[in-house]
Amino acid sequence: CSKRTHGESKTKLYGVWTSIKDRCFNEKCVAYSSYGEVGITMCDEWANSYIEFRDWALANGYSELLSLDRIDNKKGYSPNNCRYANREVQNANQKQISKNNTTGYKGVVKHTLLDGTERYVAQINYSKNNKHIGTFSSKEEAANAYNEFILENNLPHTINKINRDYRI
Repeated sequence: CSKRTHGESKTKLYGVWTSIKDRCFNEKCVAYSSYGEVGITMCDEWANSYIEFRDWALANGYSELLSLDRIDNKKGYSPNNCRYANREVQNANQKQISKNNTTGYKGVVKHTLLDGTERYVAQINYSKNNKHIGTFSSKEEAANAYNEFILENNLPHTINKINRDYRI
């Protein structure tokens, strides 16, 4: 008597599932150092069952035109931290700050005026547009304006965590 499986091992969705498992659990996987090694994991429900993962994906917007996106990049793969998103949304949700960024805040650039005064410009890229939000006297004010713009416009971008000592 043979055991019947789901019959989906050649589908794109099954490939997504196995890739996540490899990144999170397989020390020989090239991407393991950026996922499993730093604590990014896959919830037991999904790790133990492709069917559970598949059913969640199909009920939550899965399309071959979209990619699985972790909402909070510091957390792992689970139903409450994942969504299907297009490339623009995923790019906006990246945790990285440009290597050239000296302020430590996403969307905030330091400018030094001719008189030596430092100003901080808040700006954001979305829908293929670069939007100037404003110019501020501190990087925290600029980061706060960036965050407010994201919230007011319901954008998928990552919010800056602002220094606790900063007060509006």
